[in-house]
Amino acid sequence: MVLRTAHAWAGAVLSLLIAVLGLSGSLLVFKKDYLRAVFPEARAPVSLAPSDLGPVLNGIEATYGPEGLLYVSLGDANIIAEMRTRSAHR
Repeated sequence: MVLRTAHAWAGAVLSLLIAVLGLSGSLLVFKKDYLRAVFPEARAPVSLAPSDLGPVLNGIEATYGPEGLLYVSLGDANIIAEMRTRSAHR
């Protein structure tokens, strides 16, 4: 009887874990919409002209330095830009 109860509890806990993982993974589909809803500056139109991006990239490099900056991804007008630094990996 103890084994049956332990098996039932283990199944319930693992099922809950799988449900949480599935739901959190499905929320990633709405990541861009969530960011645009929470941060008003994310709703601003994006200009990908080199004359507009140059000062932004120079500011990022001045802030983090070439050793601290891993990469900057600009994407296109529909993709939110992403930046990774070495300090984020520690």
